Amino acid sequence: MEKLIKIAYNYEVDEKILELFVRTLVMISERFKVNTQSLYSFLMRHAESKNKRIKFVVAKRIAFLPQFDNYENKWEYILSIPKIPPKKDSMRVFRLVIKHRIDEVPDELKKEVINVMRKFLDKENLVVDTHNLFLDIIEQLSNSTEDLKT
Repeated sequence: MEKLIKIAYNYEVDEKILELFVRTLVMISERFKVNTQSLYSFLMRHAESKNKRIKFVVAKRIAFLPQFDNYENKWEYILSIPKIPPKKDSMRVFRLVIKHRIDEVPDELKKEVINVMRKFLDKENLVVDTHNLFLDIIEQLSNSTEDLKT
């Protein structure tokens, strides 16, 4: 992994090759639970890439790395995920990230997360199971918000 990351830095100017490296690194990280600081630093370096495919692949993994917990702007980043094209795919990633961090969602952002998900559900014609996955998260966030009021 470390050797691949070093090689990838040499190809940052070629977006096609860089995309392949990012995809490969993310796949290895997911499959073998590799969560090194160098991987996190490399992905974070490309989190705001102009290349939407690179940006999407980074978003698929970065919020699941333990180092992301210490990222100062993590919630701004998480809330930006649904804006990455293709929107249907990025909403799937957003749902997975929120599900993974459901207990950490700041109270002041719960309504925003719920609204993003509701708008998506209203626009998209999703299969019932996928629709229900979003509804479950909306319900959990809604219930946790109500718990605070009582």
